Amino acid sequence: MSNILIVDDEKEIADLIEIYLKNENYNVYKYYSSEHIMNDLENIKIDLAILDIMMPGVDGFSLCEEIRKKYNFPIIFVTAKVENIDKISGFAIGADDYVTKPFEPLELVARVKAQIRRYKNYNKVEENEEVIDFRNIVINNNSHEFYFKDKKILLTPIEFSIMWYLCKNRGTTVKTEDLFMEVWKEKYYEKDNNTIMVHIRHLREKMNDIGREPKYIKTIWELDIKLKTEIKYGKKLTNKFIKRIFLWTSIYTFIFIILWLLCRSICSSVIWYEGGFFYDILRNIGYSFTTLLIIWLIGFSIIVIICLYKTLSYVDSIVDASALLISDKEEDIVLPEDLLDVEKRMNQIKKQARKNLRLGQENEQRKNDLIVYLAHDIKTPLTSMIGYLSLLNEINDMPLKQRVKYINIALEKSYRLEDLINELFDISRFNAETIILSKEELNLTMMLEQIVDDFYPILKENNKEITIKSDDKIIIYADSDKIARVFGNIIKNAINYSINNDKIEIEVKKDNQNVIVKVKNKGTKIPEEQLKRIFEKFYRADSSITSKTGGSGLGLAIAKEIVELHNGKIIATSNDLETVFEVVLPLCKN
Repeated sequence: MSNILIVDDEKEIADLIEIYLKNENYNVYKYYSSEHIMNDLENIKIDLAILDIMMPGVDGFSLCEEIRKKYNFPIIFVTAKVENIDKISGFAIGADDYVTKPFEPLELVARVKAQIRRYKNYNKVEENEEVIDFRNIVINNNSHEFYFKDKKILLTPIEFSIMWYLCKNRGTTVKTEDLFMEVWKEKYYEKDNNTIMVHIRHLREKMNDIGREPKYIKTIWELDIKLKTEIKYGKKLTNKFIKRIFLWTSIYTFIFIILWLLCRSICSSVIWYEGGFFYDILRNIGYSFTTLLIIWLIGFSIIVIICLYKTLSYVDSIVDASALLISDKEEDIVLPEDLLDVEKRMNQIKKQARKNLRLGQENEQRKNDLIVYLAHDIKTPLTSMIGYLSLLNEINDMPLKQRVKYINIALEKSYRLEDLINELFDISRFNAETIILSKEELNLTMMLEQIVDDFYPILKENNKEITIKSDDKIIIYADSDKIARVFGNIIKNAINYSINNDKIEIEVKKDNQNVIVKVKNKGTKIPEEQLKRIFEKFYRADSSITSKTGGSGLGLAIAKEIVELHNGKIIATSNDLETVFEVVLPLCKN
């Protein structure tokens, strides 16, 4: 009898898989988290493991890596992550199969049977360095046998050598140079790439892994991208050019006048003989306006050319440096001394651009993560609903008590699914709509009491209590629906992250101008770095992302925007004793 390991933080799904596997006479070892598993495996002989990926603490990928360091039994990922990169990552770290939620339980059972059959057929002896078995591939370096999806495929010696080298280096990118040296034992030249690609194509054809996106042997091309930009440096560079020309022209003109006066002085003070060569030259310079103008223009032109060349060299320096504005390098831009101001500005632009890029990437990543998390959370209750409803449909003579239990589980998960769909609508509304207020006089104390009453079922289920300490009737001028959402989000957050049997306190006070509402709960301290970002869109302080408490990360962001539109403020503080959300709103002015 085979022993199956199940690890999934969703109790209902783990229980569902257990039911189906036990019906097939498998022994099941079930865990709801990754803690203590590696220690337990030392005392349990496992034939196959079924792992969820997104779990609090140690996730499925990390657990798989740890298992693969010591054990060779098949591993099947059962997860809501459906992106190709997730599947590739899973196979790269040692998974043998990948099942996405929601799944048909009988299909999962069939995959379990197939993997165990392969494992027992091909692993009757301990796997060694000469035998590699992973992802539907079994390759034996001793016998030069290659199996793909349980089918023996004949390979040429070259093809086998290529496949063996790729399998040995699975999960990493193999350079064509290294592959050629390993297989052909010769120095690699660029023309040899065609030879390699021909053999790779033949391997793909034999494995029926052809198409635009092969699953097993992927080709990764490196791109060398050179970017050039131009920056116009405006008035300051023009002013430097004009000032330089003016300065050198002034100096040149001054020297020219001195030389002109010197020529006239020499002509008038020295006795010259008729036909003297130097006398004619000095006389022309000293007394001919045309000659003077031509000489001055020649000198002026030389000055302009030199200054223009210098200025254009600055432009070239700026153009060359502009490429660094969008580069990934951290190095500062360095320009000639005359362009110190430009250098400072360009470095400031680069710094701000990198900061904006980083913030944009972080925000986009949080949004993408959110979609992944919500997709996971949606598929999780859907999987439970399909699984338990399938059981109800397949077993006609199921005991009434068991039938009621499964119906209640399916109903509970349907409610959870509805909540998650509403969160998806929140995301679209938050991005598409501008919040418009419709203000009116509002009894804040009465509103808080009504909100607390709405949470009574959740409070009772978790043995929690909310108390309200408030001054006399407090009237504010606000949008009732929007303010109700603010405090609803804050109170819901306090309920989710407070300890069981806890008393949550709401304290309402007022001064001359404002009303201060504090929502206090005991729970795990929120780190300072998370407190700074807790009101950002799509940010979730709870990185474990469980379907129990996981939200869109929009609740507090929306609350902050609504409060600020009311000319108020919202802050959060946390220590080892309690977490406090404080909302300050203007009082209604009579």
